[in-house]
Amino acid sequence: SLVSVKIDLADKECLSTLAAAKKRTSHYLMEEAIQEYIKREEVRLNFIRAGEASAQHYKETGLHINFDEFSSWVDAIQKDSSAAIPICHK
Repeated sequence: SLVSVKIDLADKECLSTLAAAKKRTSHYLMEEAIQEYIKREEVRLNFIRAGEASAQHYKETGLHINFDEFSSWVDAIQKDSSAAIPICHK
């Protein structure tokens, strides 16, 4: 579908310069930028939702790991990516 976007003259000129340098159209660069934005925002939103779900799970169960356990696990996965995450406890 067709969508119209108004951009100021300076941005339009910059976009044209970038498009010429990359041997692409301005339309291609705008589409690419929009796709990257959508992906980034979906990842951000999923991260926030996971955090909210984790906080809710903690409120309901009290299960957690403490900072020292988490820190030790981070150190371990840097050496061995298959290192097991600590078991949650109350």
